[in-house]
Amino acid sequence: MIISTKEKTFISAVVYVHNAERTIIKFLEKIYGFLSERFESFEIILVNDASSDKTLDVIVASKEKFCGKVTVISTAWKHNSELAMLAGTEMAIGDFIYEIESIGLEYPIETLWNAYEKSGTGYDIVFASPDRKLNFTSAIFYKMLNSFSYQKLNLETESFKLITRRALNTILKSKEKNRYRKIIYRRSGFPTATIYFTPTKKIRSDRTFGEKIELAVEVLLSFSGIGLKLTLLLSVLFFIFSVLIGIYAVVIYLTEKSIVVTGWTTTMLFLSFGFSGLFLILTILGKYLTMILEETKDKPTFTVQTIKRIK
Repeated sequence: MIISTKEKTFISAVVYVHNAERTIIKFLEKIYGFLSERFESFEIILVNDASSDKTLDVIVASKEKFCGKVTVISTAWKHNSELAMLAGTEMAIGDFIYEIESIGLEYPIETLWNAYEKSGTGYDIVFASPDRKLNFTSAIFYKMLNSFSYQKLNLETESFKLITRRALNTILKSKEKNRYRKIIYRRSGFPTATIYFTPTKKIRSDRTFGEKIELAVEVLLSFSGIGLKLTLLLSVLFFIFSVLIGIYAVVIYLTEKSIVVTGWTTTMLFLSFGFSGLFLILTILGKYLTMILEETKDKPTFTVQTIKRIK
């Protein structure tokens, strides 16, 4: 299809790549074809996350195909997608930035254009999600995250994102070391929208099971109150248990005094109240540590979406 008028907006496509020597050229041909057909100016930034195969060599060998539009960032060691994509977005100069974490292209290529059109209706961040049900583990993870997150966020699986320059500039100011863009973008204060597509194929995640578990734990502890709530719950349960043990010791002392070993009641009462106080202190310390953690994250105190002068 030939487009008579191309968009003058400068587009950046930031793409995560890891061990993709067999598929990277096919992906580049599709994304390059789409961007050159729709936009006058664009760039493709490939973040090569310490690939151990010949991914980089394959990309370099095909450089003439893509008219100097492709830039490759290679990481020194594997950072995984969150930090690797940060390196790419910091280098991007586009007015709009596509963030693509998988080159499997489980969606029709025109879905990229649909996201751009959606952004033009007033949304700074557009997510593209498959219209299929989540698998069991993903459903549990998102359920827990949505339940315990500091803000109510409707998280789901995404295949790519489109973000405006003004939104990205604000988000890049965040100094958080544990990054999870699904949450960071949704709580940025900018208007967000989600478009859905019917997957053309099923792709597997590049993450190993261990990497998924590690990411899930980091995200739950960094972006939700599950740690404090779990600590509080356990502290309350152990506090109640300690008090009950104390009551039990007193009852035994009063009703079975003849069989109670000398010093047993005193020891049990001491342990009971001692541990009750300990768990209470741990709960308070947990709250203080949570507050300190929030301060050290160096997040903006507030986020202003727009300023309008009323005349």
